[in-house]
Amino acid sequence: MAGNAATRVRASSSGDSRRPRLSGDPRASMLISLAETYGTRSAIETANRMVRAAQSLTGEYPNLDFGLVTLTRALDLPPESSIALFALGRTVGWIAHAIEQYADNQLIRPRARYIGPVSPVR
Repeated sequence: MAGNAATRVRASSSGDSRRPRLSGDPRASMLISLAETYGTRSAIETANRMVRAAQSLTGEYPNLDFGLVTLTRALDLPPESSIALFALGRTVGWIAHAIEQYADNQLIRPRARYIGPVSPVR
């Protein structure tokens, strides 16, 4: 089975430089598009081969982490930049929620309720 998987990875990564169809996490699609616009061609080609190989093996599409790493590599940023970019996006979201709550004079309430077991209070 491993030989079969290796053959599929090699076949999916050889020669075909067309951009794979991106679905799944829209944040990953946006980050990969930014990398394609502003990044190095070699990093994009490598990422596209990886996406095609992963899709052929698992059927999965790129997630946020893959998009962040692709952008980081395409822009030749330090490796730890992926974490910083993630934190920046999360922080902007928190600030947006705070502004919205302040403007509406009410807290944003989650739409779900936890229904799992209750842990004893220590």
